Amino acid sequence: MDTSHRETLMKSEISRPTAADDTGPRTVTHCSFRSVWRGSDDMQHLLTGLHKTLAHNLQGALELYLRAEIQVRCRDLIQVSLNTYLGNMLPLSYICPIVLDPLPHTMVLEGTGNFSSLIIDLLLGGKTDTATERSTLSEIEEELMIDATSVMLREVEKAWGLPSMSMHPGGRIEASGLSSCFRAGEALVVAVCEVELST
Repeated sequence: MDTSHRETLMKSEISRPTAADDTGPRTVTHCSFRSVWRGSDDMQHLLTGLHKTLAHNLQGALELYLRAEIQVRCRDLIQVSLNTYLGNMLPLSYICPIVLDPLPHTMVLEGTGNFSSLIIDLLLGGKTDTATERSTLSEIEEELMIDATSVMLREVEKAWGLPSMSMHPGGRIEASGLSSCFRAGEALVVAVCEVELST
């Protein structure tokens, strides 16, 4: 996820423990993805906690969409240089630029391992035994991945509380095309999540 093109503000709402009706006061915190690593540890912990909650919500949304039991975990939230990110990218990754209206391509979804294979096989009728990512997608498979990505982006929109903005998947691209999505030398904020099919 690249926030180098703008100072993206994220609004998070943190509920305090309340009664079952959940009508208690909330704390709203604004922060900049780009500068959070130059700030306090508290803000980094806040962002990490927010993305762990996002992973939990993603799990619920994907289980409903895929009709399967899966596990989604937020493993890390880090800031890296563009060169480091590109250098560590795995072959056959599913890479989908995300259009953040009104700004184009300020973030990217990268699925590694058997990410797209798992989603496509579940949507086409059952559990997957595919151990690796597909090198190419058919037109139908591409549409399935765009739809699944849209489901995930709705949860990101809710978690980030983006004002007057919406996210749309731009379709799969090759790793070589990633550099054109970002400005050279900029730092990227990367949320690392794991998706597993429950056994």
